[in-house]
This record gives sequence, structure tokens and C-alpha cells, in this order.
Amino acid sequence: MAALADLASTSILSRVNQPQNEAFRLLALALSSCAILYGEYRLTVNGIIFSISAAICAGISKALHRIHSEKFSRPISTLRDNTFYACALIVTTTWILFEERTWSVILDLRIDLALMLALNTVSSAVVIVLGRSWMLPLYPYRREGPLDSKNIPVLGDIATYLSLAGLIGYSSVVMLRRSYTSPLQLIGYFAAILCLDNGRLFGLPRWYQSRSRGNYSLIGNSRGAEIDDNFEPNCNVNERSSSCQAWDIVHRLLNNTFSMYPIVRVFLILGLWTAFLIKNFANPSTTAPGMPTSLDLAYTPHADTEIVISMYREPLDFVNYLIASLKAIPSLSSAIIHIYTKDEDANLDAIQRQTGADNVTHLANVGREGETYLHHIVYNWNSLAGHTLFVQGDVHNPREFFPRVRDYYDPEKTGMLSFGFSGNVCNCQSCGDRWGWSDSMVYKIYEEIYPTGLCSKVLLSYKGQFIVSARRIRGVSKTVYEQLLNALMMETSWAHQEEYLKGRKDSLNAPFFGFTLERLWNVLLQCSDLDVAWRCPTLLSGTRSGGDKGDCQCFDDVGK
Repeated sequence: MAALADLASTSILSRVNQPQNEAFRLLALALSSCAILYGEYRLTVNGIIFSISAAICAGISKALHRIHSEKFSRPISTLRDNTFYACALIVTTTWILFEERTWSVILDLRIDLALMLALNTVSSAVVIVLGRSWMLPLYPYRREGPLDSKNIPVLGDIATYLSLAGLIGYSSVVMLRRSYTSPLQLIGYFAAILCLDNGRLFGLPRWYQSRSRGNYSLIGNSRGAEIDDNFEPNCNVNERSSSCQAWDIVHRLLNNTFSMYPIVRVFLILGLWTAFLIKNFANPSTTAPGMPTSLDLAYTPHADTEIVISMYREPLDFVNYLIASLKAIPSLSSAIIHIYTKDEDANLDAIQRQTGADNVTHLANVGREGETYLHHIVYNWNSLAGHTLFVQGDVHNPREFFPRVRDYYDPEKTGMLSFGFSGNVCNCQSCGDRWGWSDSMVYKIYEEIYPTGLCSKVLLSYKGQFIVSARRIRGVSKTVYEQLLNALMMETSWAHQEEYLKGRKDSLNAPFFGFTLERLWNVLLQCSDLDVAWRCPTLLSGTRSGGDKGDCQCFDDVGK
């Protein structure tokens, strides 16, 4: 989507003087973009806002650069472009790494947020002002003298996008199967490419040496513009500086690669896309084997479903809305309601009377919602419902939460279904995420649950809202839950000691280990299958084209 936004904005502004075909082309582009967006199952609000707006700015800047090149004879020098691009790339990449916590988690590094934001803003502004791409010198020409460039088109945006899209697509499905592209999206993408190409899909550059002046130049412009053979840098045969020698090597390399056999470029693009499509539509079950699962098939539940709500001081109107919305879902209409409140001043009778809950229990204000859930499991071990929905009084993402429950919960099959962020995976021995959390205890907890299993990557859970079967809960030893409960509640436990905390903030009512437990419910409840990691759509997307109820959960598969 971002690439298409870039191409669209470039097309609109750089062809303002050629309106005859633009209406049809832009309409086709809009429809193609809608098809791609409709088929996207990894949408996030921030991703839509920032990626598309950034791509539009990039497209506008490139369009303005082309307009400038048509009116003035001397565009910004290539050497200066490359210097700014390199600086912008370094600073922006550094900012992304720290903002996404990719390396800060591993190296435990910290850097001033305001400073990095300022540097990133300045570097991005420089690139927009220059109006050029740092990936490839897309239009490196200068209009200082006429030169016949007939039938020798320049390396253009379209082929660049095709090559990069194929490479990125292949990488995305190879690395943990983290994405899937539907046939509808592929049709939309290639339709957009055809709209923007204008017949220049496989145009190739030709580097040559001017015999009269001894200068290496890239000739050819698909728009028929006049191009000077005095292309930067000015490398005269009598002045062989190191920079000129470097350009000489690059030019010869490009010439040997592309100019003699145009089919090489065709095979490059086709090869990347063939590899991508084969991996994209391959059987996912062969790429991400699930973890071993133990179920207590002998257990007979006392009720079909129970909703456990962890409260503190949320308004009762919120809780009433939560209960009513869940009860409106047919599969939860007869669920038992059990409210746990950690408000020391709470009136239990008033809460039960106003919410209509079947049970209301007071707990000490320790351990966040994780302690509530563990308490319910441990102290109701022999009276667990067939399925228990654990949720907080102020539910996260209510607009997406209720449809996810309605669309994916299956009373006959569901084993573990999380209602938080999807697709977040970490390395077991150095586990961390983009929000700055990391914890070395993940590996130890995994060993407690799977003493004979090898922990490599695990699927994380978020927001403390999920539904799980009693068979799956009881498939893990009760001792594991008791140990985790004691770790949260007891001030003398390892979870509250400096050896574990290493300077991180901690208290009994807001323990650091509580954030870890929030992320480990998938591991604890035996649903860290990497198939779930790549197949499950985001809460915003809701569903996946060609998907089913098994995308976001682990089934108990009792009948097998």
C-alpha cells in the first residue's frame, strides 16, 4: 500500500500537463489499492496512518524533483544527493532500531528519545527536499546538452518496485511465515503496476564512454528528455582520481550486468516473484510445527462456560456493558459470571446486585490481573467450567474484541484463543518485544511446562484477555500455576528481588513479572504454535481472506 501511495502521488503531480489518460489510470489505481487493502489481514492503525502518509510525501517529493528537472538545467548534484541519502538512511535506521526496541532489548542500550526524534525529522526533511530515492539512482541525468536517447529507456521506478516487492515478499514468508498475500492482492498490485508503467516495465539503462570527452554517462530517458553526457561525477580520462575510478567500476558492472542481455533483468524479477509465490502458497503446516500439547481428557466440567472478570475501580456501567455484550453472543449466552474485585472499599453485594453476576469475590490488590486469573485456576481446580473467558473490567479494544469472540470462539473445538495483539514472536532465550519488555524467565517457565521440549521461539499474548478450555488448563501441572501465583503474591519471592529485577520498577500491586505473565499465557496454556503467529489477522483486520476459525487459536482436537 505504501509503495502504491508513493507511485500514485508521483503520477498525479508529475503528469499534471497530460490529463487525457490520468482519470482512467488513477481510477484503476484507486480500485487496485482498495483490493490490496481489502485483502490485507495485518492492518494496524499506526501502520496505515504513518506508512501511507510517509509514502505520499515521498511520492510528492519525487514528482516535484522531476518537475524541477524539466524546468531547470541543473538538478541537485548526485554526489551531494548520495551524501544526504547515506546520512538519512543511517539516522533513520538507527531511530527505527531503537524505537522498535530491536537492539535495545538485546544490548540493553538507551538513547534520548527527543534527540533521536529530532535527528530523524531533520534527515527525513532533507530527503523530501531533495526529492530523490536513496535506494537506486532512478533518474540520474542532467539537461545541459542534446543527446539522442531513442529506444534506450532509463532504469525506472516500476522495475525497482517490482524487484524490491518480490524480494521483501519472499523474505517475509521465509522468516517464520509472518505474512500471507492473497490472490486478490496480487491481482490488485499488478493491475496498479500496469496502470503506472506506460510500457516501460523492462526498460534498461546503457552505460557508455564518450570517445570525445572520455566521460562515463547513463543515457536514456523514457520521457525523451535531453540528457547531458557530462553525468556526475565528471571523470576525465586524464584525471583518474580514486572517486572516478570507483564510479568507473560501478558503471562497468552495471553495463556488464544489464546492457548486453536485457533478459537478465526479466529473469531477476520473475525469479524473485516465482520464489515468493511458491513460498506464499505453500502448505503452512510444513513450515511451523506446533508445540506438544497435554490435555486432561478425563476431567468433567461442572458448567459449559464461565466469564471471569478482574476489576479494580472501573465504573459499573463499563462492567454491565461488558457482560451484556458478551451475553449477546450466542455461544456465551448461558455463561456463569464471576467478578473478582481488588478494590478494598468495594461493596460486594452492590456489585452483584447491579451487574447480575453469579459470584463476586474480593482479592487483595496485588499481582495485577494475572494474579486474579491464577487465583481462579488454583482455587477452582476441580470446578473449572468447560471454557473460561478471562477479561478485565475495562476491556481493551472493545470495538474489535467482541467481533473476535463472536467469530472465532468454538465451544466444541477451542482450546486457547487470545484476544490481544497477534503475531508477536520472540526468541526463547532472549525474549523481548517492541514495547521495551524483555525477560530471561521465559526459557525457565517453558522448561517447567515442557521439560523435554526444546524452546526456540514462542508466541506472545497481550492485554490479559483470552478464553481457554479446562482440559488445556489441567494439562499443565497445578504446581506450575501455584508457583507463579506465589511469585506474584509473596514479597520475598524471586519475582520481587533485585537479582531478577535488575533495576526495573516493581511493587506488589504492579509487579514487573505481571507484565511477563501477560505475555506468557499462550506459552502457559500450550498454544505457542507458530502457525497461529502468521495466520491470525490483527484485531483491526478482523479476518483473513481464505482463513478460518483455526487461524487465531489452538484447537483441543479431542476427536483425533
